[in-house]
Amino acid sequence: MGHFSIKVLNGSGNPKSGVKVSVFFGTWNCNDSSYTDENGWVEFSNLDGDLVTAELYIDGENKGDISTYSGDTYSFTIDYLED
Repeated sequence: MGHFSIKVLNGSGNPKSGVKVSVFFGTWNCNDSSYTDENGWVEFSNLDGDLVTAELYIDGENKGDISTYSGDTYSFTIDYLED
């Protein structure tokens, strides 16, 4: 099974903890949600490690589709999440 990671930053470039991140792999596949850790990271499984497209939501806001593959990392800056 593969894994990919997402990091969430505020507009100042600081990591945001406790932000809900959700991935939707489609109707016939699993979907998952989790919260970022103290360093702004959250990790998800991407099914069997093959290339899989997921619809991404950060704090309820649709960020569009991402193509995931085992070991991939993504970073998103969310301007409205200032400290």
